[in-house]
Amino acid sequence: MPPALSFRWGRALGLSALCFVLLASRAASSWIAHGPVVCSLRAVTGFPCPGCGLTRAFAALAHGDVGAAFALNAASVPLFLATLVAIPLLLMELVRGRPLVSYRFLYSQRLALRLALLLVGYNLARTLWWACTGTLVADYLSHSWWYRLAEHAGWLA
Repeated sequence: MPPALSFRWGRALGLSALCFVLLASRAASSWIAHGPVVCSLRAVTGFPCPGCGLTRAFAALAHGDVGAAFALNAASVPLFLATLVAIPLLLMELVRGRPLVSYRFLYSQRLALRLALLLVGYNLARTLWWACTGTLVADYLSHSWWYRLAEHAGWLA
């Protein structure tokens, strides 16, 4: 595939994915808010992953409820805003057929690594907070597979 065509396909795919996320957040918000927890890490271990709460938070943001979104996952607000900003940028790149030079830093691996570390640090901090307040056991660990197995086996009092 020629590089120009590959570039356009990549931008079109990214644009489609972001639009799908926003539309699904808006359209399926009632199901998302009351649906099952789909995080496999949380289901198995009971510990929330850095992305836990983002789906429900995006649904809340799609309806303008910033407070609820922030309570579900504080990272949701900047990620949602980044999604809103990325859509016109990807559309401009798709139309022009080349990257926007002034936004080249957005494709930096260093930026991606820093954001990932920030998200992991946030998750560790909130998990520690939940451990100190008792929320971790009551709302997370007690709903995990291993906890239910241990409870069923009679290992928990």
